[in-house]
Amino acid sequence: MVELERDYAAAPDAVYEAWSDADAQLAWSAPPPGWDMTCEAFRLEVGHTDVWRFGPDGGEPYVNANRYQAIVPGERIVYTTTLSHAGRLIFAGAVSVEITPRGEGARLTLREAGVHIGGDDAEGHRQGWTSMLEGLAAYLADRAGKA
Repeated sequence: MVELERDYAAAPDAVYEAWSDADAQLAWSAPPPGWDMTCEAFRLEVGHTDVWRFGPDGGEPYVNANRYQAIVPGERIVYTTTLSHAGRLIFAGAVSVEITPRGEGARLTLREAGVHIGGDDAEGHRQGWTSMLEGLAAYLADRAGKA
């Protein structure tokens, strides 16, 4: 299981908005240099399934599909998720994103639990989420600077 908490100097609604738009997610969750990421489908709505592809330039992409199960705007996003690579399922699980007021900003608590298959592991997911949540901090700081 992966559980991470991160405090942001942004209002809970701003943090939620960064999760609710595909272009915003592409901006803050962008992979490292030499990797590419695309969004094939996105709509933050219960019952909808998003599809993302990412991986090394010119390599076999990972395919991430997220089906939204529960959404409370500004507070919570819960979804089931699968991750495949080279046509093989390597992860199936659930993710919850909780956003709560924290002083003048917000605290985000992310929990991911699931089954890792064929060499996929929780530590790799922890590193990926940590990098993305750092990207979210930079994205929110940049947006605040432009306001």
